[in-house]
Amino acid sequence: MSLHLLMITFGDKDELSVHPDHGSAWAALLGFVDDRWSALLGSTEAPDDENARVDAFFALPDAFYLIGEVVASLPAA
Repeated sequence: MSLHLLMITFGDKDELSVHPDHGSAWAALLGFVDDRWSALLGSTEAPDDENARVDAFFALPDAFYLIGEVVASLPAA
């Protein structure tokens, strides 16, 4: 079994969430960025490219994210 952890550190706030796959963790990260873009970057237009948008957002001071895969095996019942 594989899970994906998303850790976001932004300013004085830390978030940790668990997702079933990388795609859903990435979608959660994009949601975080999109929800805060205009409040933090004002009239700066967000890039259409998802990778460029995430890179630009996390270039801000005190901003960091990590998506990591956790592989676990459960004991047989």
